[in-house]
Amino acid sequence: MLAEGQVDAVVLNEFTGRAAIKELGMQDRVDVVQGRPISITGLHVMISKSNPEADRLLATVNDGLERIQASGEYQSIVNAHMSRIWADF
Repeated sequence: MLAEGQVDAVVLNEFTGRAAIKELGMQDRVDVVQGRPISITGLHVMISKSNPEADRLLATVNDGLERIQASGEYQSIVNAHMSRIWADF
């Protein structure tokens, strides 16, 4: 509908939108609006309450995440991943 001029704007996940723009060859016709995200999707760890190791398992995950964030490793992983994604656009 955007390509045919039936709508003026489309709200999509940024990567899905950028991929569609590239696939349709519309780079010169579409502007990607930068700003605050429409939504942010989180990742969650789920552990059964009935698991006798639940508290220890959750603490292990949280401690590990805290350590890689404090060391900068988390950001390095994100940057490496995002570099590969942006290279396609």
